[in-house]
Amino acid sequence: MLKLCGAILIISGTTCYGFFLSFQKKSRIARLQALKETFIILIGQIRYARTTIPEAFQEISKKCSYTDIGNFYEFVAVNLKNHSCQEFSEAWNMGINTYIRDIFLTEADCTLLKNVGNMPLYLDAQMQIAVLEETSSQLQTVIEQAQKDIHEKCKIYQSFGLIIGLLIVLILI
Repeated sequence: MLKLCGAILIISGTTCYGFFLSFQKKSRIARLQALKETFIILIGQIRYARTTIPEAFQEISKKCSYTDIGNFYEFVAVNLKNHSCQEFSEAWNMGINTYIRDIFLTEADCTLLKNVGNMPLYLDAQMQIAVLEETSSQLQTVIEQAQKDIHEKCKIYQSFGLIIGLLIVLILI
């Protein structure tokens, strides 16, 4: 009876881990899409509403569907308004390291997002929009690449979770 309970726990644990890895991959795509949407909103705020970057970040933080991304924009906006950081890049990078790094994004994703932090705020609106559009298009490329691989990898993770659990149970019995 004890062996049966242990076998069930091992198989359940490894299967759940496989589903968790699958969830991480799907969540990465969803968060990248949400970040891309925030860049589109930011472009609109700069182009049509003529708002400053801190005010636009404040608006985006209220509209964002993911609280961690909303908190990121709120953090950067507060740091820019209070002049807590000397430069925009410092506030942006601190926000990425604090709020964005742990939401299932890869290091390459974070590096791509950190490029926005290199955008000088003294640039005119057209230059800011150009930087944001370039980053948005790069994000779209990353999203498309991730979506190509998602179905295959998710099935592999889920299957391997179950297979590894069965293998461990067979070895232990």
